[in-house]
Amino acid sequence: MKLSRSRIRARVKHDLPITFSDESISAHGGLELFRRYLEAIDLPSRLRQALGDAGDYGAVRLVRVVIGLLLAGGRRLAHLAVLSRDPIVLRFAGVHRMPADRTIARWMAGTAQTVVEAVASLVREVAHDAIEALGLGRLTLDLDGSVLRVCGAAEGAERG
Repeated sequence: MKLSRSRIRARVKHDLPITFSDESISAHGGLELFRRYLEAIDLPSRLRQALGDAGDYGAVRLVRVVIGLLLAGGRRLAHLAVLSRDPIVLRFAGVHRMPADRTIARWMAGTAQTVVEAVASLVREVAHDAIEALGLGRLTLDLDGSVLRVCGAAEGAERG
């Protein structure tokens, strides 16, 4: 059944109020904070410039679906079926209805290498902007998080 774009796409008109209470409406409430951060760094328009439009959902919404899936703990596209009932995840992605896992897989498979390079460039640009905004004199990146086990004293190594 073909759905109209207005039945798929959703607009987020204002921020959700953030309150701390004993109610447990959604386990993914942190997505609202992350959505606000993505808006603050203007990621949707940057993605639109890099990716263009992609079918009924739009490339930006498809990227947000994948980001939301990863942030909510999903490791496979099939996990979208579980997340499709969570209103916070739907709001984060900007959709009324979650795309099927096959829709995301087809979109990813059809993505040209130039688009992948454009997204990689965008990720570098966003990271550079964040580092510049902090005004750090030094930056240490710990990419693997491992602690080396050494016998004796190796400079810069932790004993673990």
